[in-house]
Amino acid sequence: MHQTAVTIKIVLFSCIENSLRVFLRDNMLPKGDIVFGEPINSTVKQIVQVCSGIVLKSEYNEQLYSYVSFDNKISRVTIVYYVLIPHFCIAETDRNYWHILRDLKLSHEDKQIVTYALQRLQWKLEYTNVVYSLLPGQFTFRELQQTYEAILHKKLDKRNFRKKVVSLKLLKQTSSVRHGEISRPAKLYSFIHRSPVITNIFS
Repeated sequence: MHQTAVTIKIVLFSCIENSLRVFLRDNMLPKGDIVFGEPINSTVKQIVQVCSGIVLKSEYNEQLYSYVSFDNKISRVTIVYYVLIPHFCIAETDRNYWHILRDLKLSHEDKQIVTYALQRLQWKLEYTNVVYSLLPGQFTFRELQQTYEAILHKKLDKRNFRKKVVSLKLLKQTSSVRHGEISRPAKLYSFIHRSPVITNIFS
């Protein structure tokens, strides 16, 4: 008798120390079998919590695609997601599970998944505000730009980037500042909407 199993694989992205990282255990992406009768988003949250210890709340996640593989009499449907995790949600003791992309040791299948997830995330950054999911509630312009640079893997002109982001009215200045040991206090900003909004960052 032919059987079908449904598995979810998840690419967890975060920006740690100004570099984009991916969560792996034993060189594998988080995965788990779907729980029939439960909403798929609930299963995604459960897999993330079991594999990484992180409890998802309003972090951005997106279903990328699905594919079918065959093993004897079982056809396995794999549904692929990526999730954006802010660095402050990651325990210090768990940071060794978060790997820089160039250091990933993955199966061919998982490497293809991460490659596509990164392409999709880079595209999302150009046309939406989903970067909010990688940042705390308040942040400096420098932190915002560093996050974009880490994901796009390129340097951005500071003046042009700031001018463009301000013109889009995605942010609001807070009453808080961050004091550095050497530099002058930096103004802190927050996103007006911490939910997906269509915009055009780099036009």
